Amino acid sequence: MTFFVVGLNHKTAPVELREQLAVSPSHLVGRTAELKLLEDLDEIVLLSTCNRVEIYATTRCPGRISHSLLESLCAEPHDFCSCAYAYEDFEAVRHLFRVAAGMDSMVLGETEISGQVKRAYETARADKLT
Repeated sequence: MTFFVVGLNHKTAPVELREQLAVSPSHLVGRTAELKLLEDLDEIVLLSTCNRVEIYATTRCPGRISHSLLESLCAEPHDFCSCAYAYEDFEAVRHLFRVAAGMDSMVLGETEISGQVKRAYETARADKLT
């Protein structure tokens, strides 16, 4: 099984593109369920904030790890290769801890992101339990 993250943030993509990918809290459960089925993912957490959109997931099919996952969130076609990033396994975990600790934020060490990461996880977990 492979754990990975695919995303973009304030460092890699302009706000206009981040806004196109943003998922409102009321649509988070539906969009994650769609992505999970569409992309044949085992587990998924979608983190959508004003500064980043990231898909954390596990899969048994390593070929599923690509920037094309972001295309599923975007209404308009876009090539994400120049502005998105993807990390697998250890690097994905490292990235998640950097994000949750505020080390990858616009303001180094800001604490709001840890709550956003927690809410994204709890939303994914609650959806799985229902």
